Amino acid sequence: MSSFRFPIATPREVRSSLREVLQDQRRPLVLAALVLSAASAAGLITPTALGRVVDLVDRSGTLTELWPLVLLMAVGTVVAAILLAYGTVLTVRVVETALARLRERLVDRLLRLPASVVEDAGAGDAISRATDDVAEVSTAINEVLPTVASAAFMIAATFVGLGALDWRFALALLLIFPIQVFAVRSYLARAPEIYARERAAMADRAEVVLSSLRGLATVRALRLEPQQRARTALHSWSVVTWSMRERIINNIFWGRLNLAEFIGMSALLCVGFWLVREGQGTVGMTTAAVLLFHRLFGPIGQLLLVVDVWQSASASLRRISGVLQVPAQTGDLSQTREPSWSPDPSRSPDPSRSPDPSQTRDAWQTSAAAPVRRPDGHLALRDVSFSFEAAMRPTIEDVTLQIEPGRTLAVVGVSGAGKSTLAGVVAGLRAPHGGQVLLDGQDLSGLDPELRSQVIGLITQETHVFAGTLRDNLTLAREDAEDDRIWEALDRVGAGDWVRDLPEGLDQIVGLAGIELTPLQGQHLALARIDLLDPVVALLDEATAEAGSAGAAILDAASDAVIRGRTALVIAHRLDQAARADAVALVSEGRIVEHGSHEQLLANGGAYAQLWRAWSLGRPDQEQ
Repeated sequence: MSSFRFPIATPREVRSSLREVLQDQRRPLVLAALVLSAASAAGLITPTALGRVVDLVDRSGTLTELWPLVLLMAVGTVVAAILLAYGTVLTVRVVETALARLRERLVDRLLRLPASVVEDAGAGDAISRATDDVAEVSTAINEVLPTVASAAFMIAATFVGLGALDWRFALALLLIFPIQVFAVRSYLARAPEIYARERAAMADRAEVVLSSLRGLATVRALRLEPQQRARTALHSWSVVTWSMRERIINNIFWGRLNLAEFIGMSALLCVGFWLVREGQGTVGMTTAAVLLFHRLFGPIGQLLLVVDVWQSASASLRRISGVLQVPAQTGDLSQTREPSWSPDPSRSPDPSRSPDPSQTRDAWQTSAAAPVRRPDGHLALRDVSFSFEAAMRPTIEDVTLQIEPGRTLAVVGVSGAGKSTLAGVVAGLRAPHGGQVLLDGQDLSGLDPELRSQVIGLITQETHVFAGTLRDNLTLAREDAEDDRIWEALDRVGAGDWVRDLPEGLDQIVGLAGIELTPLQGQHLALARIDLLDPVVALLDEATAEAGSAGAAILDAASDAVIRGRTALVIAHRLDQAARADAVALVSEGRIVEHGSHEQLLANGGAYAQLWRAWSLGRPDQEQ
């Protein structure tokens, strides 16, 4: 379990986030307030008219006097309903717009954050905030704001109406407020913490479930099902425990509210009895006062009920806003600096690209500005170190390497030596804790992540096929790519034939909604995306490992075609990949222990030579 979580925003930060998403919604909100106020005023007509009906009956009035009151009640009910519906629609429209903006900001920030930040926080925490918390806020917004708006105006209008009947009715109504304030304050003192812990427990449960599903093959292979079930049960019970505590404080809260209603109704009846006995009021007036107060049971109950809903939503809103408060240097592109070079998004690589990168070094421009040369691709690492938070020692330490433009360096080593971490640092997925990653002498730390992803392309063995068409999967790398350019990339990586054999070709639906691609085909798509992206530096982190032995040769040829003419860093899981590289670096316990060409390292007879001999056993096609 990760020890890091995305932060929880403070109330001030939440208010700031809400102001931003509501910044152009002031006029609709004012209009909604006016409409709801009018609806509340219209709602006073019926109980007041009913009081007059009681007085009419008490003094044996006629039907001629009754019908205007009935008509008045009918009109008041219809007008109040229409205005309330219109005001609710206006309110929901405003808040749904704000919620959509908030959701978009959350997803945008998660996508812009370095993968290391999201990984350290845990996939469960990120997914819980982007799904459960957004759903909770959405539900609350649709329930809370229209309810709060209409109830608040109705309570205010009713209080004024009671005062208009007799000021002592309004005074009696004030008796319930101390009880309700005490109930709400006691509830708020405990509820936020309980809801926050419940949300955190849900995130931990999601993390356990997701990790089990992602590592399902490993769980089954090592027969870890009982342990994973136990962990899932433990975290599920934690959610249940906090949910039960939530129910307990809710029951106490509602008991106090019911007491307030009983006291308020008793006080009004006593005041009414006294007024009628003293001749200062009528039975109809008392009836109207009681009906007005009874009419408040619903709004007051709803208003206080949404305190419960809002507390849950508030905890979720603080979690959502917390992601937006992640320090700018980890994800805010507006704070990053511009390099001395920039890619032109309209550029497509020449199909006859030469291995000499100097032929394309001046090809990229900055739109209408003067041409800015394309990076040569000289990649250098100077004393780079990185360690995970929970690691006892650095995962990589004092790594110094350089790759000349257009050349390929293969990094080899045993599992856990730090090879993939090194690739992640170069790609910008993880920020080095020491040292520098340089491209053409320029430090890449703090560089715009979007630009960095265009000049340094990464492929890992965990290739994802998105639900949609093949064309959509490929144009993720370059949205404006024409079909001719797409076919060119597919043919270069050797995928053109099987794509042409599909019934719909580039329009074939793949992924969850369509046909399932093989690991070989999925990796073909990843390599074609890199070709479409046309980065200066290509990073292949065991990019052919998932194809199996049958497809290894096919993907080796595809990857060779993609990295030809580029600076390439290849994390090799098979040593024949290292043999084809211009240079090889052997990593052991996070350090470079050997570096040189394949032939040089074999001649040295060191650790690499031993690995090569062990790997070559039983392979007649490899030299011993």
